[in-house]
Amino acid sequence: VRLFVDRFVNLTSSLDLLILNAAIFGKEHNLTIDGLEETFQVNYLSHFYLAHLLRPIMVKNRDRLKPIPKIIVVSAESHRFSNCSRHEDITPSCLSPTSSKGFTPIYAYNNTKLWSLMFAMEADIKWNDVCCLAVHPGNMISTNLSRNWWVYRLLFAIVRPFAKSLQQAAGTIIFAAAATELDRTSGLYINNCFLCKPSTVVEDRKARKVLWDTSVEILID
Repeated sequence: VRLFVDRFVNLTSSLDLLILNAAIFGKEHNLTIDGLEETFQVNYLSHFYLAHLLRPIMVKNRDRLKPIPKIIVVSAESHRFSNCSRHEDITPSCLSPTSSKGFTPIYAYNNTKLWSLMFAMEADIKWNDVCCLAVHPGNMISTNLSRNWWVYRLLFAIVRPFAKSLQQAAGTIIFAAAATELDRTSGLYINNCFLCKPSTVVEDRKARKVLWDTSVEILID
C-alpha cells in the first residue's frame, strides 16, 4: 500500500474518487509478512491505510465548484453475521488473530465487511472534506472470490443463475460514484442502489471509535 501511494503521487497530484474493493474470501489462517492475519489485512486494514494516505491528495487544491471527493467502501450484507461486533470484542487479537485456533474463514470475511462499513460511517464524521459511502453490490456474484476452496467454487456455481452478473453488481458502485444526488451526502449504506439500514453495531459510535483507534494502533506498531 505504501509503495503504491508513493508511485501514485509521482503520477498525479489530484484524485476525485477512491473505490475500495479488494478482497479475499475463504482462506485459512495465514500471517502476512507484516505479522497480520491475511484476510484482515487485505480486506480491511489495507483499505483503511490507503484511504488515510490518499485523502490529503483528494482534498489538496480542490476546486470548490466541483463535487466533493468520494471514498466508496465495498462492504456486504454478510456484515450482519460477524462474530466480533461488540465494542468489547474489538481488540488487536480479535481483529488480527495470530493463532489459527478458533479461526473460521467465513467469519473472518464477514468481520472485515463489518469493519469496512464501520470505517466508512466513522470517516463520514471525522473527515468533513470527503464524502464517504459504503455499498453492497449483491450476493454471491460470479467472480474469482471463491477460488480458495472447491466447496465455495461449487456453491457459487450452483447459485450463479440466480445471482447478479458482474455488470449488474457494478451498478451499485457506479450509482454511488456517479449519482449527483449523492454529491452532498455521505455516511450512507447503499444496498442494490437503495439506501439500507446497517446492523446495530455500525450505528454504535463507541464501537466505531474503538475500531478506528485500534486500527491506527496496529498500523503504528
